[in-house]
Amino acid sequence: MTDAKQSKIESLAVSQPACRRSMRGRVFLAGIVVLILGAMAVGLGAAGNHTQPAPPLAENTMPVRTTVIEKVKSFQLRRSHAGTIKAHRTSRLGFERMGKLIEIAVCEGQRVKAGQVLARLDTRQLETKKRELQTQRNQAASALDKLSPGPSKEQITEAEDGVSELESQLNLIQNKCRYSRYEMQTTKTRLEAAQRNLAKLRSDAAQIQRFDAQEAVVAQLDAALAELVIGIENSTLTAPFDGKIAERQVDEGAIVTPHAPILKIVEDRKLEAWIGLPSAVATGLKKGQPHVVFVGKRSYPAKIGAILPELDPSTRTRTVMLELDDSAATSLVPGELARMEVIDEVPASGYWLPTEALSRGSRGLWSAMAVEDDGCGKETIVRREVEVLHTNGEQVLVRGALRRGDRIVTGGTHRIVPGQKVEAVDAA
Repeated sequence: MTDAKQSKIESLAVSQPACRRSMRGRVFLAGIVVLILGAMAVGLGAAGNHTQPAPPLAENTMPVRTTVIEKVKSFQLRRSHAGTIKAHRTSRLGFERMGKLIEIAVCEGQRVKAGQVLARLDTRQLETKKRELQTQRNQAASALDKLSPGPSKEQITEAEDGVSELESQLNLIQNKCRYSRYEMQTTKTRLEAAQRNLAKLRSDAAQIQRFDAQEAVVAQLDAALAELVIGIENSTLTAPFDGKIAERQVDEGAIVTPHAPILKIVEDRKLEAWIGLPSAVATGLKKGQPHVVFVGKRSYPAKIGAILPELDPSTRTRTVMLELDDSAATSLVPGELARMEVIDEVPASGYWLPTEALSRGSRGLWSAMAVEDDGCGKETIVRREVEVLHTNGEQVLVRGALRRGDRIVTGGTHRIVPGQKVEAVDAA
């Protein structure tokens, strides 16, 4: 072995213990640091937990409010149906004859009273014709007064019966010998007088015809005068009821035709609500039943006035007419939209729960939390899957894994889980 090689080996032997001593020193220092940090952590933890007691080892129970459920077989469903406010009476007014319009006494929007004059036609020709007919009638009546009415048909018939009876008596006397000549002569005299009277009555038949003809002339003139009077009266248009003028079709000077509307009047003091209901719902209503009609956000008392017997072909509904209280006319006008709420009894078997008792489940279902005895005297949370049938905002009607008498948690379901021990407090 050369001297250089031996020197290198010795130097390595000397350096290795020195390295080991340096490594042990570093490990020792690291251990001291770890002990110091651990002591600090323990101290800080003790300081932070100074105000909070350590959790007890025993199991805690959470108080929950519950309700005992009862099964129902149906529920009431409130449905709203729309309609329109209408006037009790609406009329388009016109004249019954042709004529020249000389006056219209009202304007649109004007309130009128029943019997108030609305418009007039020119009646000068009718007045002239009336005077002519009146003169003719007076002349005919004077001629009739000069004629004798003559015998009536009843008088002639009575005379004919008297003659026939006397003829029968005379024949009887002539055939019986026991009657005296005086009785026979008396009967003949009476018969001759009766025959002369009958002949006179029959001879006055022409007088009767003349009297009847003149009487017919007077009656005809009376009828013509009555027709003229009606024509003159119909030349003045009056309001048939209290209301407001809604339309005015023509002005003065126009030639109007019979029955052509010139004014429209609406009775605004008495309003009605016409609402379409399904036939099955309308059938269950009765005339005179009280109801409430809603217009916008306001409600008005009303009662059913009529139920129309046919379905509306466009809506397939049956129209129900409700008579509104008179006070409604102060704030409503015809044409406004109205609605009526009807309560239907819907058959459905289920349980009513508060809305807060439900939480969303899986597969489109919902779940409710029930409280049950676990058999060891402890109350435990159990999940029940349910299906919602109907909701009214505050409550829901459900069916599913529920039983009559179950205690259902009514709120705070997000704070509990199935299997959790609780203390149930039944709601009043």
